[in-house]
Amino acid sequence: MDPIAEAIAAEQQLDWQQAALAWGRAAALQSGDHRLLTNRAHALWLADEPHQALVICEQALQLQPDAPLTWRNRANILRDLNRFEEADAAYRETALREGSPPAAITAWSHSQTLIGLERYDEAYR
Repeated sequence: MDPIAEAIAAEQQLDWQQAALAWGRAAALQSGDHRLLTNRAHALWLADEPHQALVICEQALQLQPDAPLTWRNRANILRDLNRFEEADAAYRETALREGSPPAAITAWSHSQTLIGLERYDEAYR
């Protein structure tokens, strides 16, 4: 089976470990495609493997530093690792790359990080 099709099928079954493995195989076959690494990082994050997800996300950003989805994945991972200051910076990078206004999911996720930083006025804006 094609690794991308396998990854999508695993995601539909919410089997995030299997999805991460399949995205990894797809990325190995197409080494220059940052999107495959971003998908793998996302699956690893959902599989509760944030440290490994962050490593893969950094690899994706090396390939495509301006990818907003990869930046948002990085921010989400950092937030879940309680690295709130770094997550805040990553959400700001995401918003810059998404344009104005940023995607609603980015704004909401960023607000949760700002609450973690006790910057309530900014979070509720």
